[in-house]
Amino acid sequence: MKTTFELVSDFLLEKFGIDSIERDGNNQLSLAINDRLILIHYFPENEKILIAGSIAPLPLNDRENLFLRLLQGQYFFHKTSGMTLSVDPNGTFIALQACIDTHSFSTDDFFTILDNFVHVAEFWEKECANEDGTSTPTAGNEEQTACLAQWMRV
Repeated sequence: MKTTFELVSDFLLEKFGIDSIERDGNNQLSLAINDRLILIHYFPENEKILIAGSIAPLPLNDRENLFLRLLQGQYFFHKTSGMTLSVDPNGTFIALQACIDTHSFSTDDFFTILDNFVHVAEFWEKECANEDGTSTPTAGNEEQTACLAQWMRV
């Protein structure tokens, strides 16, 4: 019998193709959707899946205003669909995370959650955009990718 993570991996492979997915060991994979890197980690001991992705670099100036907007968006999860916004331990980028209990779970449920994750990430990327309306780079920054991967390794 396949594990939940194997079922999710098979589903993602079928949905997005082999070029969009990279397995990072037995319980982790990276997925590219709309030029956004999303890391998915499976915790078999408690049947949970963690989805994480970088939203935007943390600016050097005007952080207080951005932190206020992030915290206001997190209030009762009304602008995060139940996901969590955070800042990496080095204070360099903003991330979005979702933890999913897979005990009563289907691939349709996972696709809905993943689709919501992408929409919430896109919303917050726009919220974190520079004042001139252009967005700072997200997926692809090696430091962001390494830090996210480090958080998820057990």
